[in-house]
Amino acid sequence: MKASHRIFGIIIAIAVTAGLIAFTFAYDWFGPLIAEESGNIDNVYRWLLVASIPFFVIIVGIIAFCILEFRADGDDDDRDGEPFHGSTRIEIVWTVIPTIIVVALGIYAWIVLDQVEAKQPNELTINVVGQQFAWNYEYPQLGVKTSGDLVVPKNRPLYFEMTSVDVIHSFYIPNARLKRDTADGFTTRLRFTPDTTGTFPIVCAELCGIGHTTMRGTLRVVEPSEFTKWVASRKGPNAPKPTGANTISPLSPTGETGK
Repeated sequence: MKASHRIFGIIIAIAVTAGLIAFTFAYDWFGPLIAEESGNIDNVYRWLLVASIPFFVIIVGIIAFCILEFRADGDDDDRDGEPFHGSTRIEIVWTVIPTIIVVALGIYAWIVLDQVEAKQPNELTINVVGQQFAWNYEYPQLGVKTSGDLVVPKNRPLYFEMTSVDVIHSFYIPNARLKRDTADGFTTRLRFTPDTTGTFPIVCAELCGIGHTTMRGTLRVVEPSEFTKWVASRKGPNAPKPTGANTISPLSPTGETGK
């Protein structure tokens, strides 16, 4: 390959890499956020994409180069390619650089995870119970049980303790960027602080049976005053009576949770 062709290929690779990196930061991959700390999770994914782009361009570029440079001259061209030997220097480079990148991303992700899972003052504890094919919720500090809709106050730290009464489920709030599996006999935990009012989807992200796609719920983030009214309506004389699995708290028969 001519030197001019190599230079042109390098310029194209750099331009494609720069364009893809710019697109990565400009495009909204994840949708609106409802928790400030979730922005750090988005950043982890963005930097993971940025770190992957140069390798993607290099690998695809080498494949394209080999297809063009070493293509057969015709249907009757059965010649073997010229023998070549490996390069210790190249092997060291392509081992050390990816290792450094992976370790750096791992440390960064660990720092973000530690921040997201840090205990907050005045947390509202919510028990989450998954079952085929619904989510049930209990507010042990408030004496409230409900299912379907998860109602929470804005700007109050939330602490979830989660389990299942049957198969493995995965409690996923896309707008909070948080997902955690639930399993019978185990308690998993999750924390976040919603800072945006509105209605947002809750889904099961683990194939849990024939009705998996129907295992959806709604997260309603409301102002604290509205949340107080909602709690009062659930505890008043006309409050709806819990039925079915919602009468049982696998986490604790007394409604108390340990942190």
